[in-house]
Amino acid sequence: MTFDDDAPLERSYPYRTSWKVLGCLALFFAAVGFGGLALNQFGCDLMRNGMGWVGCGVAAIGLFVAGMFLLSLVAIGSGIKEVISPDLLRITPTALYLPDSLRGIDNSEEAKKQDPPKHPKQPEEIPFSAIKWIRCETRSGPNDDRLMIVHDLSDHTLEIKQHMMAPTDFDELETVLRAAIPHVFTPVPPAPPSPPQDDGV
Repeated sequence: MTFDDDAPLERSYPYRTSWKVLGCLALFFAAVGFGGLALNQFGCDLMRNGMGWVGCGVAAIGLFVAGMFLLSLVAIGSGIKEVISPDLLRITPTALYLPDSLRGIDNSEEAKKQDPPKHPKQPEEIPFSAIKWIRCETRSGPNDDRLMIVHDLSDHTLEIKQHMMAPTDFDELETVLRAAIPHVFTPVPPAPPSPPQDDGV
């Protein structure tokens, strides 16, 4: 890889969860929580009007649904964490190092309790020597380009999404990869032809 004289040998790029996703989740859970509070109030009105068991059931359901407010706070907290301490996508002169979000690792408490644990789709380190080809896909939406990377260490194509990074970071990452391993930026190899079918003749 050829770097500028003043450039570091290792570069790191924040790879954040989309704010749109976190914002939509927070709004959705908050709306459901408000609905639960309204349902709880309706149940209390039923109990005051003599419909004890029905009102008690409706109020209990409303109270349970109102708990979605907590999930809304979790989504907001996740967004704050992404700003303070985002995952880092790192590149060195010889390899690409992936954050957990790109590896397909679920760090939730439920996932940690799984036995056996779920294996990640991508390794933590992808040496340049293991990369077969890279293609930049241009999508119709803004900041929706993707770097598609196929390598020998996984059966899954690695997708690095532009909207998860700063636009300048995404462009720089592509430039650095093109300078380091230009031979992998080639058209996707065509699929081998299907073998001729034997009709039994």
